[in-house]
This record gives sequence, C-alpha cells and structure tokens, in this order.
Amino acid sequence: MWWILLITIASVQSQGSCDSNGNCIGSSCSDGWFGSGCQYSDVVINATILPQSLETLRSNSSRQDCGQRVGPLFVLLTWKVPLPFTWLRIKLLNKTTYRNITLSLNNALCQKTKIFSVDDTTLDIACDANVSMTTLKLEGDVVGSICTLFVSGGRNFALFQQTSQSSSYYSDGFNAKFAVDGRIIPSCLLGGCSHTHRWDSNPTWTVYFDQRVQINKFVLYNRIDDKQERLKGFLLEMLDSSNLTIYSYQNNSEPTRLVYTVLNLKAGAGAAVRISQKNIIGSDSVPFVTLNEFEAFGECLPGFWGLNCRNVCESACSSSCHAEHGKCNTLCIGYTDPPQCSIECKATQWGPNCLNHCSVSCYNSSCDKLTGLCLSGCLGYQDFPYCTTKCNKAYSGVNCTNSCPSNCLNATCDYITGKCSDCTPGYTGDYCNNPCFATCFGSNHKGTCSIQCSQCICDLTVLHSRI
Repeated sequence: MWWILLITIASVQSQGSCDSNGNCIGSSCSDGWFGSGCQYSDVVINATILPQSLETLRSNSSRQDCGQRVGPLFVLLTWKVPLPFTWLRIKLLNKTTYRNITLSLNNALCQKTKIFSVDDTTLDIACDANVSMTTLKLEGDVVGSICTLFVSGGRNFALFQQTSQSSSYYSDGFNAKFAVDGRIIPSCLLGGCSHTHRWDSNPTWTVYFDQRVQINKFVLYNRIDDKQERLKGFLLEMLDSSNLTIYSYQNNSEPTRLVYTVLNLKAGAGAAVRISQKNIIGSDSVPFVTLNEFEAFGECLPGFWGLNCRNVCESACSSSCHAEHGKCNTLCIGYTDPPQCSIECKATQWGPNCLNHCSVSCYNSSCDKLTGLCLSGCLGYQDFPYCTTKCNKAYSGVNCTNSCPSNCLNATCDYITGKCSDCTPGYTGDYCNNPCFATCFGSNHKGTCSIQCSQCICDLTVLHSRI
C-alpha cells in the first residue's frame, strides 16, 4: 500500500496534483522539495549563497539566470546548523562538456566524487563523505552553466507510516498517527498530536518504516501551546528488523526547545524508531511522550533505489547506484573506471575519468588527481600550487628559486631551463660559465677579437680575422 501513501505525500509537497505513481502533474514541487514525487528535501532553501549573484540558483528564485557566466566559477553554500550530506543535483542550460568539477564539504575536498547523468541537462553529484556539513563549495567550469541547484536533505521516511504508542490520552484525538501526518499545529489541547496517558508510567511512541532504510537525521517537533518541558530528556532509539537497538540518542538539552534535531552519521539499516521518556516534569505524576510531528530523513540502503526502496541496483553498480533513479555513475573525479572509481589517475592526469593532463608548468608534470593543482612544485612559475605566474627575469627553475647565472647578460635567462639568453663580455656557453681567452673581447665572443683568438667567433665588421 506504499503507493497510496506516496500519492498523499506528493499532494502535500507539490504545488499541483499527482498521478497514480506519485509524480507531480502540471506543476512544480513546493518550495524546499524536489525529485521524484517531490519527496526530497532541498536544503538550499535555508542556505546562504555566495557570490550573491548566484542567489538565482535557488529553485524558488523569481529570476532564473543560467547564461554562460564569467568570473570566479564557484558557488559556496553555508548553513547555520550542521546537516548530513548525501548528494546534490544541478540543472544546466544545455548539454555541457566540462574539464573540471570539484566538491568540498567543510573546506575539505570530497573523495571519490561520482557524477550521475540523469538526462542531457541534469547531473547528480555524490561523494564518500560521512560528515555533518556547514559549508558546501562547488567549483569548476560547469558552474557557469548551472540554472538550478538542489542539495538533498534526504526523504522523510516517517511520513504516514504505521505507528504505535504505549497508551493514548483519553481519545483517538491523541493517537500515535498524528505525529506523522505532515502537520504542525499551534495547539494540541483538543487533539491532533500524539500524547500518552496520565496513567502510563513507561510511555513510548514508535514509527515503523515500510522498508529498512538509512536514517541520518531525526526531527522532533514539540507541542507549541503548553507543557513543552515534557519532551526534554527523551530517549530516541533506532531499531533493526529484530527490534534490537542499533542507534540511540539521550537528550539532555537546556533550555526546552520547540524543535529537536538529531544527526546520525552512522546510519544502519533501520526498521523503526522509538521515542521514550523517563523524566517526570513539575506536578506531573508520570512521564509523558507527546509529539506535534516527527520526521526521519534518509536514503535507501546501498544496493536499492526508488521511492519504495525495493528496486535492486543493476550488476554494474550493485552497491552504488543512485538512490532516486537507480542509474550508475558515468564519471569518477580522480579515477579512471566508472562506476567503481577504484583505479586512481596516473601522476600526470586528473579530473573526470582522468581525461585531463597535468600542466607543463607543474614540476615533473605531476598534479593532484582531483583538482589538477601541481603537487611537487612549479617549473618556471612561482605561484605554487597554481603555477600560472612566470618567474621574474632573474630567476628560473622549480618555484623560481634559482637565480640566473651570474654571467648572463642583464641577469636574464630562460625561466624554465636557466640558460642565458646572452653572456656578459668575456664568457660563453649556455650558462655563460666558460671564460673566453684572455685576449678575446666581446659579448659571447661575438664582439671584437684579435688574431690570437683561435676559438673565438669574431665580428667580421672589424678588421680582424676569424680563425
């Protein structure tokens, strides 16, 4: 019966109606949602975006600006509270080829970044990063063509799922199901929230998922009208299919909150979540579990995909297909072998599927497999690791640390090899380190010389011979 629930969910999170498969019809998703059935939370809606000119990348922007941009090709998102990262989506102006794209979370480059081609103008980007992020930075030439950016906050697997609680407060108006009905109401006094009974000394509330899933964020909404302190000190447990606890969180927050957010970066295969309470507040004679709403955000387990998380990934990417559409990644950043991404680029190559060659300005032509930045220094350039600014005329070599040979004319030499362009009078050779005979004169033996200079090349405009 999951598809019946999905249709109901989609109607809540889309701006129009939906078909029998839960797909939105004739309209877009509501602000803060995207993807199949408008089921994926878009956390871009709560982010600060830099540069400010890229505010138009938000899905709810009143102005879409996706022409070819010039200037710094990056977009930086910042959040006030930590969030788990799973994947992001970019919609492009047109089918685009690009040489470089990097993703950083909390100022650290993502490892094994994978790119999925959804269609000609839509890319999904994921990476091996089990972190709670407050910053996300996307860089590369592809940024210039982005029309819309989405960052997935996961799907709420708790919505409209089966629930139970150890007791209900007087009537069906305080049933367990009201904590997963998708509504946050201003008052629970007349019902509409889950609430255990005043004779229940060991209260619990539980939601059961239709399929085992990975949950990385739990959100508990407290009642707004009164008695908010009853929720403080709750115990949250994620249970496996055998009803064993695989994750637990004991709240001890001060002061009381209207919203409690719990991140779980070690998400296992969860089948249910249980909330319990032991604390007795004020004049109460027993503890209570009362919830205005409960959300559990996450993804399908590896190897499965789709809105029901029951579709099996194809054999080529049996444990790494995309959780929404099931496709294998077609590109690996810094690796040669999609979809596995297990064979690193050679030292002289980098980028998507290692198709880029390191710059000749990198020493030994070696560079970082993800960014293309030089690793061992610059050759003939001074701004390591970028290596785009040539040495000053008096310097050469690795990171411009070598002074030109002292006998180079005007202290000028080749910025890479250090060879002199010309020599001061009295010296010869590539590096002007060979003195002329004592009787020879001129720049690099090209000036005036005498008959005795048997190895000099004399200037034939003077009255002396070249022997």
